[in-house]
Amino acid sequence: MKHLLVLPIVITSIMACSGSSKYSDETEISKTQKYVTPSTKKLDIKNLLNAHNKARKQVGVANLTWSNTLEENAKEWASYLKSNKKCGLLHRPSTGPHKQKYGENLFYFGPQRWSNGKIKQQQLSGQFVVNKWVSEKNNYDLASNTCKAGSVCGHYTQVVWEKSTQLGCAAVACNNKAQVVVCNYDPPGNFSGQRPF
Repeated sequence: MKHLLVLPIVITSIMACSGSSKYSDETEISKTQKYVTPSTKKLDIKNLLNAHNKARKQVGVANLTWSNTLEENAKEWASYLKSNKKCGLLHRPSTGPHKQKYGENLFYFGPQRWSNGKIKQQQLSGQFVVNKWVSEKNNYDLASNTCKAGSVCGHYTQVVWEKSTQLGCAAVACNNKAQVVVCNYDPPGNFSGQRPF
């Protein structure tokens, strides 16, 4: 008797943060990236905050504190993406009722898909999300204050942006069993011509 090999496939995507539109016309700094990743623990505030502050400590900038206002802002946008964009990654626009006021990092974590058609939502930890953003550190050139050619570093620079003092994040479970995470930062970062620290 032959046995069917069932393989899991997981896709994650991240989108770079954007500062307030009054400082930059760009709402998306990077292209979407895909990763194959393992399951992780449940997303929580302490996990997210600790992971951000660990990265900030490495470059000598002060810790972020949690903001309920930013968390509510992130919840609103995550819910909008689920309801209106089928959980597609899209930064807040520069005008209109959902106008961007804060720095923003986005993360998409796809479901586990098996070769037999089974789809399962995975557990996702804040540390996993932030570690993906911080992994862009290798793409950031401090001397020129730019991302290396053909690479992404805007998530990392927002995580460690010295002038940002507050953080608020939210996650939403999508109908396709994927998850979207939105993190907002105040004051926003990633302003053209300014260094993150």
